[in-house]
Amino acid sequence: MHRILSACMGAALAVSVAGPASAQITFDFDFGDGDFNIDVWPACLYDAPRAGEPAVRRNARASGYRRIRNIKYHGRKFNQGNRCGFYRAVAVRNGHRFVIYANADTGRLISARRVGQDRAGKRLNEGQIRARLRNQGYSHIRNIRFVDRGRREMYVARAHKGGAVFRVTVDERTGKVENRKRLKTVRASQKQVRRQLRRRGYRKIANLRVRDRGNTEYWVARAQKNSVTYRVFADIETGVPTRRVRLENERASQRDVRQTLRAAGYRNIRNLRFVDRGKREQYVARASRRGQTYRVVVDANSADIVRARRVN
Repeated sequence: MHRILSACMGAALAVSVAGPASAQITFDFDFGDGDFNIDVWPACLYDAPRAGEPAVRRNARASGYRRIRNIKYHGRKFNQGNRCGFYRAVAVRNGHRFVIYANADTGRLISARRVGQDRAGKRLNEGQIRARLRNQGYSHIRNIRFVDRGRREMYVARAHKGGAVFRVTVDERTGKVENRKRLKTVRASQKQVRRQLRRRGYRKIANLRVRDRGNTEYWVARAQKNSVTYRVFADIETGVPTRRVRLENERASQRDVRQTLRAAGYRNIRNLRFVDRGKREQYVARASRRGQTYRVVVDANSADIVRARRVN
């Protein structure tokens, strides 16, 4: 400014000031053949008097806002009107969160912006978040709540996976788990696992222990069923058997396979043969059920039906 005044020596200078210290000041220069104006806001040049946080809080409450917090002064020009410096705060009205802006001189509200208003239409609801978590392998989902942290919005919930309890952070638009924190492990007791195995006909249960494979835990035991020894795998939370492997490389007999097929409702069993697929050993047969003919594949170790395909 000093340089401008020095360059304008001899010119007529008129200064008009109106309003408080942060109001607009206009410098009028008259050179005879023309004039020009320079507008200056003193609040940008020095620390002008401010309304203060109590005035901002008082005006916000008068406008119906509650839970007013994070009141901060910003010493730059606001995008509405010729104001230099403003207050910014976060408040709640009618259950919605707003960012409010107030005049630096009077504390009166200038504008308000609802947080997340532009993205609200794209946000998944609680039922959709629950379904997305189930698709990602989580169970026992509870305490789902929406969290708004200004620029970042998310869902937070508690869920079980692999025998552990997690606090998961979920993207509000895609339902994808962005982050999770392991809280504790929920395991069935050995007594519960043994009870579940006995209910399914297993006897001589031994070597019952927990296997931890990183984020996945499960029970494993050695047990017998129908005079056949198996390695049985059970769910870590419920103790319910999930799969089994026949031990000692004992292949199920054709008699065992026929009993399995008859128990599943198949009749007229024929062309029963053993097929070695390298790591997979299977029995293949043709059988009839409900007037239809099927090609049935049976696991050679466990004698369980793997799949059945109807044939013409």
